[in-house]
Amino acid sequence: MRIRIGNSFEYAWVLENSEDLGLIDLNTAIDMTVTARVHRVRVNVPYEIVGNDTLLFKFDRSICGIIGDYNLELNYFSPDTSLAPKDREKTIDIDAFTIVSRTAQADNVKFITSTSDIAMAFKGEKGDKGDTGDMPNIIMNINEQGHLIATITNK
Repeated sequence: MRIRIGNSFEYAWVLENSEDLGLIDLNTAIDMTVTARVHRVRVNVPYEIVGNDTLLFKFDRSICGIIGDYNLELNYFSPDTSLAPKDREKTIDIDAFTIVSRTAQADNVKFITSTSDIAMAFKGEKGDKGDTGDMPNIIMNINEQGHLIATITNK
């Protein structure tokens, strides 16, 4: 969506998980922050949690005063203490909207809704020079407590 610089608008960001892993409950997130980024400028953005999976933002010139493509980034810690500390750190981002200089370039909107499907990612090592890059088998299951269990085996 393209918004004319200086115009106020609302943005609802819905976070869901099509795998239905039960990972989205923003009300339980710890130390949650959202930043808007355009070019190399980052601004913390105030938000309201609606339900348990939606962030509502009210944008105005004080946040969106630069012409360009805006990215929103959500950072928080999962309350799941069964995870290793590094695995509790979560980051989700989205290419959200574009601020333009002229009315003729802008879409006629006052409210934007975007949905992000949350995906799980595992950080791996790049390997040594000459490694074949063969991928192991990864089997994902959810146990009785609702935790995702990954079993990794060599082929």
